Amino acid sequence: MKNRIIHGFNFIVNVQAVIAAALALILMILVGLDVMLKYLLSHPIEGVLEITSEYLMPILVLLGFAYAERKRAHVNVDLLFQFFPDKMKRIMDGIIQIVTIAFLAVMAYSFYLRALYYTKINAYIDLISYDLATWPARWLATIGLISFALQVVVNMMTSHTRGENV
Repeated sequence: MKNRIIHGFNFIVNVQAVIAAALALILMILVGLDVMLKYLLSHPIEGVLEITSEYLMPILVLLGFAYAERKRAHVNVDLLFQFFPDKMKRIMDGIIQIVTIAFLAVMAYSFYLRALYYTKINAYIDLISYDLATWPARWLATIGLISFALQVVVNMMTSHTRGENV
């Protein structure tokens, strides 16, 4: 049962990683096209700054965190940690993971409250030709943080059941 849940969660994290990668590609194309149009035709694309700063960058970063955590690709500074005995490393890993989960839970809750508020007021950015709703990005950011916290839980469960050091 536990393996099926972890497998299902891994699928969700993979989907988030694909979405983040697609958003990174869209971001590169959109910014490149905007710069070319600005300097070649003196006509930039309206709203590129707002779309990249309100949607693309925050969402691609926050949706990518869980995948990076699963691959253990986040930066670790183990200057002193490397000198600890294995048992102390496992204890410290557990403490660090618990603190990380707590911190991410507080952040996710804060993002959740902000997403609720932005949805309630139908928050948007007023551009010249159209209004850009900003509340959907808040929900995706919240999902990214929740997935990140859950991936830390999964890593904690799998590494400590096998006796690994993280």
